[in-house]
Amino acid sequence: MSDDNALISFVASKIELPEEIVITLFKKFIANAEAILTKFEEEHEDAAALKMAVHSLKGISRNLYLEALGNACEAFERALPTLTSDEKRKHLLQLGEETLKIIAQMKRALA
Repeated sequence: MSDDNALISFVASKIELPEEIVITLFKKFIANAEAILTKFEEEHEDAAALKMAVHSLKGISRNLYLEALGNACEAFERALPTLTSDEKRKHLLQLGEETLKIIAQMKRALA
């Protein structure tokens, strides 16, 4: 969305909650997503822990109708068993970048 504040309105309309609650949910998303990104760095070699972290990110993304991120997480989950170590790192980097973009957009909307 071109207007950062439009993200709040979009999510509020989708989950049918007041924007004040969406603002709280955005703050929780930011905190949780940042913690998950740390897990990506710490546990990139542990497939089970990595799958759990990606699954968590998928869930919190879809709860806020952030479908592109949720879909990217799901694709990574499906591919994880067949990925080489280098491919895992590449996918994690892409997921991390997409997540950071959303976090930045949310922070701008909250400013």
